[in-house]
Parts: sequence; C-alpha cells; structure tokens
Amino acid sequence: TMTTHARTSALAAAPGPEARPAAPLKLVLLGTLACAMGVAMVGVSSFSALGSERAAGVPPPRYTPPPNPTGMPHFRGAVFDPATNVYMIQEGFRPSANKNVQWILDFSTQWCGHCKKLVPEWIKLANKLKGTKTMVGYVDCGELEGFCQKYQIEGYPTIKLFRSGTMRTYPGPRTHKAIYRWIRKYGADYVNSGKVGFAAVWDWLMNL
Repeated sequence: TMTTHARTSALAAAPGPEARPAAPLKLVLLGTLACAMGVAMVGVSSFSALGSERAAGVPPPRYTPPPNPTGMPHFRGAVFDPATNVYMIQEGFRPSANKNVQWILDFSTQWCGHCKKLVPEWIKLANKLKGTKTMVGYVDCGELEGFCQKYQIEGYPTIKLFRSGTMRTYPGPRTHKAIYRWIRKYGADYVNSGKVGFAAVWDWLMNL
C-alpha cells in the first residue's frame, strides 16, 4: 500500500483541473491576436491603396447593379415579381420615363371585390405579355394614394395604358383576352416584339 506521504506527493505532481486548458488557451489567444493584426493590416493596406488612387486623380469605380436572374428589365420605382410576372409599382415610378416600352397598369385596392376578381386575369395578361415591350404593373392605391390621385383614379379597379407621354383608360370587360386585344389596338408593335412571321399571325388569330 501507498503511504500517506507518497499519495500526497503523487497528487501534488498531478496537474489540477485549472492547469490543463492553459496551453490551449494560450494558443487561442495567440491565434485571435494574429487574426486581429491581419485584419488591421488588410484594412490599412486597402485604405492606403484607395487613398493613393484618389490622390493620383483616378475616379472611384462606378456602381454596377447585380445581375438580374429574372431576365426582366429594371425600372426605377417598379419591383418585378417573378411569381406573377407583374411589376409592383412603388413611390417615384414614372410610367413614361422609358420611351422604349409601354405600361399597362392596374390601379386597385386590397379591399375591393372587383379588384380581387381581376387578379387572376391580370396574371394571365402578364404571362402573355412577358418578353414584349408592354410591361404589366399593379398599383395599390391604398398605399399610393398620391400616385393614384395624380392619374385621376376615381374607382377601382381602373386600367390605364401609358405610352410615349399619352395615357388611355381601358373601357371594356376585365378579361385578359379583352385587355390584350385593346392593347394591340394602340400598340401592336409593342406587343409583337419577339414574335415574327407565323408566330405573330398565330397570336393574332388566337386573340380574335
């Protein structure tokens, strides 16, 4: 058997629970310090390079917008919804700002029953016009009261066509085929873009 003196000596020689993580803790602290120094050095290097370019009269790089995964064009004040192919109109939108396209806008509200009935027809219209020069948009007049007052919206839903500074109000039935025929009446070239020959004739026949 081990004597009391021997057991005491063995316990004294064994490392206590606080002593064991000392080495790993030192490594962690050293690693953290090294990373912090590296980040600081990178930051200084980057700011120094930027400062030298500006001092030399080199203009800062111009902003490049991120790639558009939907393939649809960007418009200020309009957010494209890929689930419906409809642009959600926001404050600051100007329907006649881009002369290369025309806009068909649905001025509606969330509480209007006729507006809710128009939604599936509006989505069908947007799917049909995708890839043409006719952009389909939705305006929530409950949120954009000033915007709707600007275009003299008195009832819901109201459908308007904007092209090259002109504005027309749609007077017919609220079906996607009827609205499509009406749009063709005032701008067939904005509807048939991307369709040539037999495809354009077939599209015309299918929407008589």
